[in-house]
Amino acid sequence: MSEVELYPGRVSPLGLGTIPHADITKYTGLELLQRIIDGKYPAPPISYQLSFALTEVEKGRAVFRGVPSERHLNVQTLLEKGEA
Repeated sequence: MSEVELYPGRVSPLGLGTIPHADITKYTGLELLQRIIDGKYPAPPISYQLSFALTEVEKGRAVFRGVPSERHLNVQTLLEKGEA
C-alpha cells in the first residue's frame, strides 16, 4: 500500500482500504476508529472521494475534518449542507 493525500495536509500512510476482518472481533468499535486515526489501518476509500478524515473519536463523539473542493459542489454550484 502506498500513502495517499486525503486533503491538503492530511496523508494516510497506508493508503486506502478496509479493516481486517479478524480485527473486527478483536477490538471495540471505538478502538477500531482510534486505530484508523492512529494510522494502524488504511483510510476508508470514501475519505479520499470526499476529502475528509476521522480526526478525533470518543464515546458519543466523532470529529471529521476535510477540505471541500469544486468536485463537492452541487448543480447550483453550492456546497451541500453536510459539507458546510
